[in-house]
Amino acid sequence: MSTQRMKGSIHRYTANLTVEPKSTEFTLRLADTVCIDEDNDVEFNVQLSRSGVSVKWFKDGKPIRKSKSNVIESKETKHKLIIRNAKPNDSGEYTCVANGDQTRTQLQVNEDLAEFSLKLKDIFVKEGETATLSVEVAKPSHKVEWFCDDKKVVLTEKSILIEEGIHRKLVLNECTLFDKGIYSVVCKDKRSIAKLTVESAPRILTQKRQFTAKRDENFILEIQFDGYQPPKVEWFFADKALKTSKKLAIEALMSKTLLTIKKFDDSDVGNYRLRLKNNIGECSEEFSLSIIDRPEPPGRPQASEITNKSLVLSWPEPKNNGGSEVINYIIEFSDKKSEIWKIYNETFKVVDKNIKIEKLKQGMEYTFRVTAVNEVGNSDPSPISQNIVIRESKSGEKPVVIEELKPNVSSAPKTEVKLECKITGQPIPEVKWFRDSEELVVNKTMDITFEKQTATLIIKEVQPKSAGLYVCKASNPLGSARTQSTLKIEEKPSAIFDKKLSSMILRPGSNYRIDAEVKGYPSPQCIWTKDQKIRVKTIDNKTSLEIKTIQTEDSGVYSLKLTNELADVCYDFVLKVLDRPGSPDAPVRALNVEEDCVELSWKPPKDDGGSRVTHYLIEKCEKKTNLWKEVIKIDSKLLIQRVDRLVCGEEYLFRVCAINEFGKSNATLSQPIVCESPFDKPSAPLGPLLTSNNTEDSFTLSWNPPESDGNSPILEYIVEKKESDKKVWQKVGSVDGNKQSIDVINLKKETAYHFRITCRNKVGTSLPLAPEETITPKGRYGAPSMPGRPLQVTAMTNTSLTLSWDRPLSTGGVELTAYILERRLVSESNWIRVDTIDPDITSYTVENLSAKHEYFFRVIAENPLGRSPPLETETALKLSLTAAQPGIPTGPLETRVVGPSAIVVEWGKPETDGGAPILSYVVAARDVRRTMWMEVGHVSADTQRLQIKDLQEGHEYLVRIMARNEVGLSDPLVMEEPVRVVRPPGYTELAQEFEVERPDTPSLSFTTTETSSSWMREANVEPLVSSYTRHTLIQRREYFFKLWFHSDTLFK
Repeated sequence: MSTQRMKGSIHRYTANLTVEPKSTEFTLRLADTVCIDEDNDVEFNVQLSRSGVSVKWFKDGKPIRKSKSNVIESKETKHKLIIRNAKPNDSGEYTCVANGDQTRTQLQVNEDLAEFSLKLKDIFVKEGETATLSVEVAKPSHKVEWFCDDKKVVLTEKSILIEEGIHRKLVLNECTLFDKGIYSVVCKDKRSIAKLTVESAPRILTQKRQFTAKRDENFILEIQFDGYQPPKVEWFFADKALKTSKKLAIEALMSKTLLTIKKFDDSDVGNYRLRLKNNIGECSEEFSLSIIDRPEPPGRPQASEITNKSLVLSWPEPKNNGGSEVINYIIEFSDKKSEIWKIYNETFKVVDKNIKIEKLKQGMEYTFRVTAVNEVGNSDPSPISQNIVIRESKSGEKPVVIEELKPNVSSAPKTEVKLECKITGQPIPEVKWFRDSEELVVNKTMDITFEKQTATLIIKEVQPKSAGLYVCKASNPLGSARTQSTLKIEEKPSAIFDKKLSSMILRPGSNYRIDAEVKGYPSPQCIWTKDQKIRVKTIDNKTSLEIKTIQTEDSGVYSLKLTNELADVCYDFVLKVLDRPGSPDAPVRALNVEEDCVELSWKPPKDDGGSRVTHYLIEKCEKKTNLWKEVIKIDSKLLIQRVDRLVCGEEYLFRVCAINEFGKSNATLSQPIVCESPFDKPSAPLGPLLTSNNTEDSFTLSWNPPESDGNSPILEYIVEKKESDKKVWQKVGSVDGNKQSIDVINLKKETAYHFRITCRNKVGTSLPLAPEETITPKGRYGAPSMPGRPLQVTAMTNTSLTLSWDRPLSTGGVELTAYILERRLVSESNWIRVDTIDPDITSYTVENLSAKHEYFFRVIAENPLGRSPPLETETALKLSLTAAQPGIPTGPLETRVVGPSAIVVEWGKPETDGGAPILSYVVAARDVRRTMWMEVGHVSADTQRLQIKDLQEGHEYLVRIMARNEVGLSDPLVMEEPVRVVRPPGYTELAQEFEVERPDTPSLSFTTTETSSSWMREANVEPLVSSYTRHTLIQRREYFFKLWFHSDTLFK
């Protein structure tokens, strides 16, 4: 505001003053675009023209707030946005705004695609060896997870995970059968799979060695085992190999074997030996089979303590229980009037050899008999008792022994012995005990009782003088009875000692002493074995062994042998004197050899010197210098180590030593190893080039993978094209190494093109596949697309498998003409055509395969314009090993004569088809006057009845039947007795056409063989030759031969 004075008046003026800040602008702006890889930090930096101005950050128009992943910093004129561990979803437009000015950038975060540059490979190891599963990932930061049979691997003391740069390893030490399986390693969305096979010698798992079988019943001996590869199973009896026959059957499954013996009898009793053998080793065990039968009859029963309503019945036990304990005695009685046997203990069991029988009728006369029962069945009844009148005796009864003393009793010294018997009598008898005819006097060392008919003698602590003949005598005024038993004092040798002495580990210079108390009667002889600085003392029942100042050479097994009349007993004492370990078990192997590194593996020493191995020392030597240098000292849990910084082309030796607290072992050497890369460029992709999904300006081009990938996975295929009249190649594109097709678009109509395809692995690019033939877009018609996935197995035996697939999504606009099925061995590269299949069929059974090989299969769809890309099996296929020849057809082979020249035969199906369906039955017959069987023909698998015609009347014939599956023929079912062909009673020629009783019975002629096969001329021989040899016949196949004589002049 201002004031101005003028003459006569005063004027005032006002104005607004605005002070504006200096303008702000970005002196350092964001780049237009930023590209980074996933999991890296990205940093945006800007700078303003002056300080004190705040900025705001935006992503795709939305404000960005501070967080752990988004760091915002400001210092004077400099401002910063940091995005930690950027992910693909962080891609977008980023803007920084400050006082009306702004700068922006486009961020592209490339997804970090996981890839295995080295994939898992199938591994075969023997039990106890180390298995190393190894892959290489694309980046050192990539994490992996390991799985076995789709379950996450849990680390144990035997397993180790190793991460070195891009190398990822799972090491399994001391592999067992439990470690085998399908292993997979997962990195993000990628997975690599391999099979670990642990080969081991077979082992018999069944612990039981003695078995019992019931007479005249089928017995199955089942023995469990393990081992891989599946072992060969052999059974022996009386040192003779057993084979499947009418009497027995042998089955070999993956983890068990079954030996079936039909109608077990005395001739089958004995020791059976099982031998299992595979390419790793073998084992054998004996199994004892005994027969159990019905028991023999008990002895004649006798009665005692007879009253007006009851009596006590007793009987001797059977002399032979049939090999099985008696589980019940059946008591039967019969009165004189009815003479019908009735069971007394129908509702309860009796296991004692006496019983009180009640509720009898006074004055009635009874007889009794007893039957013994075991698990097999009932014995024959005992002899019948005397007639017993139920009437209480007024005068009483003389003593009767109803349960005898055991005839022989043995006992060790200083143990308690109990002798017991049962005696009845009226009045109650007086009981006395005698030893060697001298009456026993009761003292502190024995107790004598007689209660409830039981007489008992207990000797509390027997001594050698306690041995002798013991007699129990019972007397009353009406008589006496006695029973006796022989007591022997004997004890097998044994020794009592500190169990820690069984295995001792001592330092050198220590004293070693074993003290043992010896037991046994008669007193055993003591013998120590191992001749060193040993002092042995044996006084009375004590023996000792002492070694002064032990040394390493004193290690070993010391044995104490005790001998008396009863047995020989041996005790072993293991002494281990601590020492440095033995050398690692040879050999030191190179698992992987590359141009600048070697991966070594070894086994732990068999002898650790009595002290745990703590480390392994690895050393290397360049062969040209002959100087050893230490590489590394590693923990004893690791049995694998990568040695880096080697020179390509140089030859090296490596050695490994084991170390414990007592020192270093001798070294185990490797073979000379030359460092060179195991990888190479791949070979060129394979043709032919095929097209599908054709249009006027595009098609799908497909090819086959190279014969060799250079030991490194194919990373990509590069496809190029050029017009046939030009020289310049243009890139069509590239596809992932697992894909062998690409869509080619934007082609010129009716223009011929050349194509060439190369493939690349981590080493380099292959030579091109560049056919001379041109390819011209053909419009809407073309070759079909690949058959529908997957190509899968629907059935398998040990000689065949059945494959199935789906129709292609596109037939190329025309009808399919065929499917082409091809196969190749894993070890070969050439595909072999199996068959051409009708286009309406999408399954096929491939026969005549071998279980020893692994196969790949592929199917190609074909139409008049070309072939589709092949559909292959994802993994190699190996046939199952379960099928075998079928069992013998079930007998008996029944025959019936139905005419003067015809018979009808019937049989049953085999008990087992061998694991593959029965295809047919082979019928053969022979005249008993001849030795040669003639094949009558084949009948279908659902036929077990056949009429054989054109036989000679009055002749006798034998017939045999064999079942056939895809593996081969069974053993034959042969008639037990020949059948004589005679005219049936009342048979007339008019009835000839009605010889077959059932219209569904097939018939074959004995005199012709055209029903089964055609005769082929084999050879012509000179007239003076009387023999001929035919080579290259097939095992278990039956052949028939005819001999013809040719003469120009047969009769004059």
